[in-house]
Amino acid sequence: MKYVLPLLFILLLAACGNGHDDYYLPSRGTWEGSVFSNEYLGLRFTLPDTWQASTEEQIAYLSGLTLGMLTTAGSEVSDEVWDAVQNAVIYDMLAQNALTGASAMIWFQQLPRDERHMTERDFLTDIAQIQQGMGIGYDNFYFPTETIRIGAVDWYAMHTEIRFIGGAFYQYYFVSIRDGFVRYIILAHSADGETLESMLALFTAL
Repeated sequence: MKYVLPLLFILLLAACGNGHDDYYLPSRGTWEGSVFSNEYLGLRFTLPDTWQASTEEQIAYLSGLTLGMLTTAGSEVSDEVWDAVQNAVIYDMLAQNALTGASAMIWFQQLPRDERHMTERDFLTDIAQIQQGMGIGYDNFYFPTETIRIGAVDWYAMHTEIRFIGGAFYQYYFVSIRDGFVRYIILAHSADGETLESMLALFTAL
């Protein structure tokens, strides 16, 4: 389940080419003990005792990049690295509660040049339409009218409810576009586990 969403976004953006007009990748955050901090987003995330964070090796594997390429985020990069990230999801952080299935992730995705006119609302709407067309099984999509402040960024939001016999699963998308990159925070939890409020409380501003 936790790997489906990145693949959907790759399918959404992979078909479009990008120009080489920017060679600067968003800065990734770092862990210090159980606290993750990202100055670029102006936030910190505190890992609960029952949660586990993915390692840098796992993050690189999910991103489809080498560790060396991953560590260049936040600095000028070579043509080789730039070409590699054209259709890559650059994970910043991924953490999960294996007992309840709840998860929190942050990642960056470069926008194709011909889609850089899109707003956050446009992007979220397109994602919802594509997912419905692919028959992923989302019953409802909700678009709050107000942005939500997490860290130093005002995020546009969408959430879905996935219903099944005996329960439901909720996914919350928080999106911000800056400098040709889409920045994501995605939170997910089951009906009998964490709540959105308890998961948002794990994030504080730097």
